[in-house]
Amino acid sequence: MGIEDAVRDIGEKFDRALRESDFWPAMTWLGDQFRRRGPIKLWVVGGTIRDFILETSNMIIDVDLMVEGCPSMEVLEEAIVAGGTFRRNMMGGYKWYPSPEAAGGKEGLEIDIWRIEESIEPGDPATPEMGVSRFDLSINALGWDVEEKRFIDPLGGLEVILDESKSRPMELLTEKIKPGNAGRLILRAVKYAPKLGIGLGEKSKRWIRENEAELDELSDEKIRYVFRAIDYRSIRKEIEEFCDEILSPARASRIKNALFGGQ
Repeated sequence: MGIEDAVRDIGEKFDRALRESDFWPAMTWLGDQFRRRGPIKLWVVGGTIRDFILETSNMIIDVDLMVEGCPSMEVLEEAIVAGGTFRRNMMGGYKWYPSPEAAGGKEGLEIDIWRIEESIEPGDPATPEMGVSRFDLSINALGWDVEEKRFIDPLGGLEVILDESKSRPMELLTEKIKPGNAGRLILRAVKYAPKLGIGLGEKSKRWIRENEAELDELSDEKIRYVFRAIDYRSIRKEIEEFCDEILSPARASRIKNALFGGQ
């Protein structure tokens, strides 16, 4: 199957799974709220797509949304507060907890939401392609147009994910990394490459070697926080091997000790 056919096939499966998921009633409710406030569009982005393709369960396990055309954070907040509670998330947006009324009777849902403008740099065009291109890894730079049922893939992440041989590497998105964030970006590579079994490109490896000193600014607690969402102890061997491959011996030991020290 060629890449175009594979993308079309996975798109059909993703749309069907999304509409059958627990998140769909809340997304439908949210879309209605936004339409009352203007031509505002919802995109499913990032890890939601990545994990669906790489997992074999054909289920949507979480949802990250990016909002296009929303005039301000105040308008976004007005919409979500009408149907639940929220707190600010680390991406500059919101973690929304829809009420059962908004979520079709479902309870305990969490949906991350942010405006395109919160993920791009000043002066960049506020397009969905630019928004996802400012994520951390090429395999996360993906979007799904909920209305038009299509993917955007400006950096080739789908080809990497769909490559069953795992021969295509992923890349760190370092073009406009903000000062002080290099250490966290490096840790994202250390987290996902071993977890997903996808290698890292040579360009990204060189960048890590040039910037690994920023890892020294992160406490052990912050290092573990980056890994909190995965069972990293179950892939200890893979993480340790990856650290030894891309980091200097001292910094590889530092990361391994922060994650596994005393175990």
